[in-house]
Amino acid sequence: MTTIASLRAAEWKAHWPLVLTAFVGLSLTSVVIYSTGLVIAPIEREFGWSRTQVTAGTSLATMLAIPLSPFVGALIDRFGVRRLALPGTVLASLGIAGIALADGPTTVWLALWAFYGLSCLYIKAVVWTAAVAGAFTAGRSLAISVILCGTAFAGIAVPPLMQWVTDSMGWREGYMALAVLWGLPAFLLSWFFLFDVHNEKGRIPSDDADDGGASAHISGLTVAQAVRSASLWRIGLATLVMLILGTVMLVHQVPLLTEYGISRHDAAWLTSLTGVAAVIGKLATGWM
Repeated sequence: MTTIASLRAAEWKAHWPLVLTAFVGLSLTSVVIYSTGLVIAPIEREFGWSRTQVTAGTSLATMLAIPLSPFVGALIDRFGVRRLALPGTVLASLGIAGIALADGPTTVWLALWAFYGLSCLYIKAVVWTAAVAGAFTAGRSLAISVILCGTAFAGIAVPPLMQWVTDSMGWREGYMALAVLWGLPAFLLSWFFLFDVHNEKGRIPSDDADDGGASAHISGLTVAQAVRSASLWRIGLATLVMLILGTVMLVHQVPLLTEYGISRHDAAWLTSLTGVAAVIGKLATGWM
């Protein structure tokens, strides 16, 4: 007889490399957001731009995701996560490194950020969560919370790293370092461990009578049903507001702290504490 605990343990034993892959892949999408605050001041000095001009690139990349994200979901349904994630990790890494090519004109700056924003569409959170959700049943919520910690990990590691590289070598070298340190592991892990699991294929067998229905097939809603669902609209709007406020705070946190007399070194480490808090919150939520 299969219990929920044994099924959960079997799923983790079989699919932990997939969770690690998704963790790193999702982290790749967040490194730029957590690094932006550290490069605002150097870019302002080099190009004579305002803070609005510097952060306009981040805004553009984020805005591109709003209308185009539904198309990514359709592509996942048609081609699977592997066919999106492999080229997506390469393109996103090139997009991160490409930001270092900015040479003064704001049009070039925005074009580089537009390329990055379009590239990241192929490795949005829905890509990684879809892969993990297809492999887990009893342990699905905790597995998804673990991969969502990838963004929190970026929040912990990126600010101190970007501060050190930027102050030691320059902001361009900082973006190159992020592209290599996050892009290469994300691609290699995806190549070896990221595969599509459709329906029950690849899942751990279970006894439906003992798992409380955890492995039962859930068909979900049609597009028409989802559009008419007031609950989904409320969830979507609440999530949108939360993400907007969170992103704005993350991008401007370091400049705000330094304006109050805190050094860039200390501001970077204080910013990384938000990542620590996020890890605790995401894991606690997934466990509950």
